[in-house]
Amino acid sequence: MSRTLRFALGAALLLKILFAWVIPGFGDEAYYVYWGTHFSGGYYDLPPMIGWWLWPFLKLSHYPLWTRIPALIAGVLIALGIRDWLATESKGATPKLASALFFLLPLPFLSVFSFPDVPLMFFGFFSARLFDHGLRREEKGFNPYLLSAGALFGAAFLSKYFAVLLLPAFLFSGIRNGKHRIQGAVSFAVGALPFLIQHLHWNREHCWSNFVFNLVTRQRVQEGPWQVTVAWYGLFLLVAGAPVLVSGLSLQKVRAGASGGLRGFLFLLWAIPALSFGISSLFGKGQGLHWLLFLSPFFAGWAGLAFPTQRLRRAVQLSLVASLLLGLSGVLVFSFPRQSLFRFFEHRYRLEYEMTLAPRSFARMVLADQVSTGASAVFTSNYSFSSSLDWTLHRFGDRKVPLPIGVWGGRSRFGRVFDWTASWKPLQGKTLLILRQGVPDPGADSAYFDEVSILPQEFGGSRFHWVVGKGFQAERYFRDRVKPELDQFYLPFLPGTCSIREWRDAR
Repeated sequence: MSRTLRFALGAALLLKILFAWVIPGFGDEAYYVYWGTHFSGGYYDLPPMIGWWLWPFLKLSHYPLWTRIPALIAGVLIALGIRDWLATESKGATPKLASALFFLLPLPFLSVFSFPDVPLMFFGFFSARLFDHGLRREEKGFNPYLLSAGALFGAAFLSKYFAVLLLPAFLFSGIRNGKHRIQGAVSFAVGALPFLIQHLHWNREHCWSNFVFNLVTRQRVQEGPWQVTVAWYGLFLLVAGAPVLVSGLSLQKVRAGASGGLRGFLFLLWAIPALSFGISSLFGKGQGLHWLLFLSPFFAGWAGLAFPTQRLRRAVQLSLVASLLLGLSGVLVFSFPRQSLFRFFEHRYRLEYEMTLAPRSFARMVLADQVSTGASAVFTSNYSFSSSLDWTLHRFGDRKVPLPIGVWGGRSRFGRVFDWTASWKPLQGKTLLILRQGVPDPGADSAYFDEVSILPQEFGGSRFHWVVGKGFQAERYFRDRVKPELDQFYLPFLPGTCSIREWRDAR
């Protein structure tokens, strides 16, 4: 690797760290931090790995850059892993250039957030790496490398269900290898099964919430006409692979690079999931750009083996330019948000973002209002704001006795992990603070309190109101407002236990 490229990669890494530093944490990232703060064997929307991934770091600090350290480290380790993997089949500059290509592709370069796609990418990549290594070894009987690959696959599965899309490539490569297939499959399964069993056991004890959400609740929503979803997915593919496409990728190049050894294995690892997402888009199911993140290491590795050195070097250069421009733009935009971002925010997001810009002041204000009203808990009307508020108070509030944060009302299919962390019974007869960003109707919640009053507030130019409810009628609220939603989002006829749906067992 030339000195110029090493310097460029060092500068890019520093920019990536700066990018992770200036962006405040809110929205879905705050929600996953909430998972890590409230450690559990599982959560509502997705498997639990992102919460487990963050939990040890959150024990030390809730500072956003600190919580993003695992994502930063994961990107570096994968880049080194690509270099090591490709060196088993290619010499010269190819392994180093492919490693640099992955690190500089815009999607992995900008992925500094604490999202489930990062541990999925990390564990999925190293599972594939060990799987390939295990197939190359002349191991008779038990294969420790395939056992490790299975364990890492299990960790990837607990990150996101998309991990199962890697299995066809594993299966095809295992069959093609032809040596000790049964023993290898058993070794892989033994490594993966503990993770799968844990996940099934937790879901059985928690209303099968992960499976109901992903296989039933989520599928009830049509994202739009298939022409729209296909067009969006095509755009996402272009964004994810633009530098490689511009540097000379063609259908002929894809066909030529789809067979043979490690190159063919890497091709299957990214092409099968990408094709699966494309088929899903044909049925009007919306895709996310971040879904393609876990394919980036395989795509970069395949391009490294499929492209001649000159074109690969051009792809690295284009990636460097694109990522530096995007990174610098992001740093500038988030460094001066009032001049750039606020005009695009809706009122709800404006207050939430104001909170992230001055979290210490917002925490002091909330805690002062909590003390003055004698409130025992604070609620907002959506999971994003509640998660951001919880993150803020853990940074600048009393971490030893954190103020309970919840979601009030609402029928959203997302963020329902608050169903499991809400403790309704202890709030019976207590005073609650409910944050309203519009002008609240004092009578809307009066049936659930002995007395309701409105406390106007202002923060950072955003006006909002506290609904101060005294004498909370917790059981009535649970029966009228909570249980109908639980019946909607947790199917009552499934086997196992679902104690959350009953008041006597409600937490």
